[in-house]
Amino acid sequence: MPYHDLVCSEKVAYGSQQFRVNVYRGARKHGRVLHTAETTLAPGDSIVSDGYSVDEVLTNLKTILPLALHSRLLLRELEGIS
Repeated sequence: MPYHDLVCSEKVAYGSQQFRVNVYRGARKHGRVLHTAETTLAPGDSIVSDGYSVDEVLTNLKTILPLALHSRLLLRELEGIS
């Protein structure tokens, strides 16, 4: 989905790390405006959450952020990068 208008941008903390979350207002889906929250974890590595309100996408993103970070840590450990 192409992003349209930047609605807000905020920092989300997880442990000692801070992540910038950008929330965009996008296209309509089923007659409702769709919002998208995007956080870049590293160059070329982002997580995205869609929903019908700013609060919904921020809540979803804050919920999946720990899982996203732990999965990348596990992958690095399995690859022997740590």
